[in-house]
Amino acid sequence: MREIKFRVWDTKHSRFGVENYYQDAMMIGADDILEPDNCLERYVWLQYTGIYDVEGMEIYEGDLVYYGYIGLCVVVFNEGCFRLKVISTTKKDVNKDKLRNFEDYSKGAFLIQGNIYENKSMLEEAA
Repeated sequence: MREIKFRVWDTKHSRFGVENYYQDAMMIGADDILEPDNCLERYVWLQYTGIYDVEGMEIYEGDLVYYGYIGLCVVVFNEGCFRLKVISTTKKDVNKDKLRNFEDYSKGAFLIQGNIYENKSMLEEAA
């Protein structure tokens, strides 16, 4: 069974980590939680896949990973499981529209290239 953990993207400060998340959450009332400008709307929670890349880095939802045969992919959570969405490839037989089950490739050699929040230029270049 994999370890369940998350990392958090702070949309207000455009960075990972929320030093004051619990403090912020305790300072607002229950009615404020439903308001669109509250601290809970500010954070994007990204789940750990349970898989490490070739350099021993934990792979999370939203990571951009390179997988030798396929190419550059983004890790997404879709229909209850982690999947790979191909961003760019040099292989003619790789269908970019097909989501691939991450676990089918989890024994392979992934290399984290970045993530969809800090490395938006990689997504734009691949488009």
